[in-house]
Amino acid sequence: AGEQKTCSLGAMSSWLASLGLGAKPVDPLDQVKEWKRGISKEVRHLERDIRALEREEAKHQKECERLAKTDRKAALIVAKSIVQARKAKEKMYLTRASMKSLEMQISNQAAVVKAAGCLQRSTAVMGSLNDLMKIGKMSEDMHAMMREMERAGIVEEALSEGLEDAFGSEELDAEADGEVNKVLDELLNEQFSGVASVPTSAPAAAAAEPNLEASEPAAVSATEEDEEIAALQSRLEGL
Repeated sequence: AGEQKTCSLGAMSSWLASLGLGAKPVDPLDQVKEWKRGISKEVRHLERDIRALEREEAKHQKECERLAKTDRKAALIVAKSIVQARKAKEKMYLTRASMKSLEMQISNQAAVVKAAGCLQRSTAVMGSLNDLMKIGKMSEDMHAMMREMERAGIVEEALSEGLEDAFGSEELDAEADGEVNKVLDELLNEQFSGVASVPTSAPAAAAAEPNLEASEPAAVSATEEDEEIAALQSRLEGL
C-alpha cells in the first residue's frame, strides 16, 4: 500500500509539473532576463538570415543581368527570385523591428519587477507579440516564450497567428508579376546607363562654344574703346 501511494504521488507530481503547477516558482527577474536572452538570440538569427538573403539577391542580380542579353524568359525567372527575396527580406526587417520593440517592453517589465516585486500584464508586450504573429510564422522558441508569458500573466491567450510565412516561398500574383518586369527593366537600365550617358556631354560642349564666340566681340570692342580714349587724351595733352 505504501508503494502504491508513492507511485500515486509521483504520478500526481508529474501531472502537476506538466500543468506548470507544483514546480519551484521562478524568480520574476530571472524570468525576464531569460526572455531577453531568448529575444536577442532570435534577433541575431534573423540578422544572419537577412545577410544570407542579401548575398543571394546580389548573386541573382548578376545572373539576371547576364541572361538579359540573350534569354529574356530565363532572366524573368531569375527576376522572380529577386522579387521573392526582396519580399522575404522586407518581412524580416519588420520582424526584427517587432523583436526589438518586444525586447524593450520586456526590459520595462524588469523595472516593474524591481519596483513592485512581480510581473504585470502589459498591453505593449501583447501588441508586439501580435505584430510578430501578423507578420509571419514565429519560431518554436518564440512560441514557447509566448506560452511562458501567458502563464506569467503578462499577455492574454487570444493571439491569432498570421497565415503567411515570412521565410517561406509564396505565390506571386499579377501585381507581383509587374514587379518582376520592373526589376528586370531596372537591371537593364543600370547595365546600359553608362552607354546612354556618353553622347550627352557633346551637345553641352557644342552649346558652350557659341557663348565663347559671342564673348570675343565684346572683348574686342572693349579694347578698341580703350585705345580711342587713350588717343583722345594724348590729343588733349598736345593742345
